[in-house]
Amino acid sequence: MKIVYERILSGFQIPGLEDARLVLSDMGILPKSESGEETISGGEKQNIVRFFNRLLSLEVDRQNALFEYFYKIYTETVEHLKATGKYDLGLEDIKAISVKIKREPQIINRDQITGATTHLYELETIMPTSPARFDDLEKEEAYFYRKLGSHAQEFVAARSSMIHTDPETGLSYQTYAISRPSGRNLFYLDEAELSSRFRLVPKSKAKDWWNGEVEKIPPFINKTVFLLSGALIPVWRQIKNVKDAAFKIVRTTTDEGVRLVGLQIPKTQVKEIVRLFDCAWEREETSVEIFQSVLYGKESCELSENIRLKSSKFFGDFYVEIVPGRAEHPKKFRSLGLTSITQNSRERFLLPQNEQEAVELLQKLLVQFPPVSGASQIVEKIEQKNSKQNEIAPKQSETAPIDAREWLIEPEAEELARISV
Repeated sequence: MKIVYERILSGFQIPGLEDARLVLSDMGILPKSESGEETISGGEKQNIVRFFNRLLSLEVDRQNALFEYFYKIYTETVEHLKATGKYDLGLEDIKAISVKIKREPQIINRDQITGATTHLYELETIMPTSPARFDDLEKEEAYFYRKLGSHAQEFVAARSSMIHTDPETGLSYQTYAISRPSGRNLFYLDEAELSSRFRLVPKSKAKDWWNGEVEKIPPFINKTVFLLSGALIPVWRQIKNVKDAAFKIVRTTTDEGVRLVGLQIPKTQVKEIVRLFDCAWEREETSVEIFQSVLYGKESCELSENIRLKSSKFFGDFYVEIVPGRAEHPKKFRSLGLTSITQNSRERFLLPQNEQEAVELLQKLLVQFPPVSGASQIVEKIEQKNSKQNEIAPKQSETAPIDAREWLIEPEAEELARISV
């Protein structure tokens, strides 16, 4: 409701209304202050019940136009909150046609008082897909953009969404909901990011490519879901502060009849949550999973010989960068077929943006330099800590121990006589 009032007061034109500000005055929502200025109090901006009651006092045409605009803002707000993981739907069901426990649940915490345990489940599900069809996006007045800097043609659809205000500068900016053939409103960009990464094209240019990509999407996909189940209250204080985490309470029944209720956590946050409880995340990851977790989850991956995979931004796009750990690594990388760029006199190795090509190169790299497991990292850190402590600790002298009696000085006889008196 607050967004609707603020837009009207800023002079925003609403379709179907000649003067939206006058409509609020006629509803009695925009009274004049003692100075003659028309304002809405802070509490009034949140009062939806009063808005609906006063809306009935308008003529049908103006009533419908204002309500349609309110409902549009409402749906956009809900979609934005869902996409950013900030919309609380309460208890949800995992909508899948098949749910299986992929491996033995891992205990991450045991309460010291009650003995209640918290388990981490890894579920393998089969879920239906919901591709974003070209005709539906066209009806929503979405515009189509071509991705810049990509050799292969790739398009996205952008639809104007919410107007946000930067709390530091006070400036307002328009956001756009970005859709791909795989789904609607996948993420949001502001106008500057959109223009720097994409270029507007006619709808006809993107139509054939878009429809072709939608046809490639299978009706069902395999998806891994991670679930914390069991005693959640003892661990809630620790996991709720995990950065950029979007949790939701879900329930499901596996194909074997096991009923589970718990906290669904994003795949990118699994390792961080497990680390909070000093556990090792022992799981073999494929090259595809590693590539996606680094590129999209912004999660670094440690390989052997101190090689590190991280997400890096280069000319407005994100890439998976391979950071060498030793001086001889660049030569080995080039022998594997990895190409490099030179930036500020520094050689950087970036995997291609094309996922298939990147995964093939990454697979070659992982064969020679496998990922370091969570347990290995813990052992390595302990060893490093112990070695540092040994370096700092003073070395014991190899000479014979000192006899303290040799340091005693016998007092003079006169002094002894004086003290005894």
